[in-house]
Amino acid sequence: MKSILVIDDEEILLKALERYFKSQGYNVSAFTDWSQGIEALKERHYELLLVDLMLPKTSGIEVIRRSREIQPDLIAIVMTGYGTIPSAIEAIRGGAYHYVTKPFDLDDIGSLVVKALEHSQLREENKVLRRQLHDKYGFENIIGDSAPMKDIFRLVEKIADTDSTVLLMGESGTGKELIAQAIHFRSRRSERPFVAVNCAAIPEGL
Repeated sequence: MKSILVIDDEEILLKALERYFKSQGYNVSAFTDWSQGIEALKERHYELLLVDLMLPKTSGIEVIRRSREIQPDLIAIVMTGYGTIPSAIEAIRGGAYHYVTKPFDLDDIGSLVVKALEHSQLREENKVLRRQLHDKYGFENIIGDSAPMKDIFRLVEKIADTDSTVLLMGESGTGKELIAQAIHFRSRRSERPFVAVNCAAIPEGL
């Protein structure tokens, strides 16, 4: 069950949000005092933060910043009143997933929360897959203890973060693509796709 933290100094709205999200099957913690919300983050894990932009003595942007220091992967949605859209956009630039303007329909914000949580889950799955790829193409998984292979490993470490074109030569089955993957996942381009092209399979006319 997903956990949502709601922070808003309007108690009537806060209670309405708490009842609604509980009815949708979420664990909900709701606070009018933002500092209590921050303390709650220190005690348990939340998947999503729903926070008002304008709070007494602070802003929703500052609450998001402090929350991310405690739970870096926390996804946040900002609630804002009319006339504060530029600040809401600033909150998104500061890491908020989205913003919703008051007054709003509970079902609309419910749909936005569903999308935000799906986005967060996809992001986490992507991180796991990338960790698995890094593990798969780590040097410890490339067989070779000979002096020439150790020289190759040292060369890969040296060139991985450069913008140089690299040509790998060797007989079929010697692990050229494996080394190419190792270079890619040690480079600053590792967050981008690795695309392998089988040139031998391209028809001669092309």
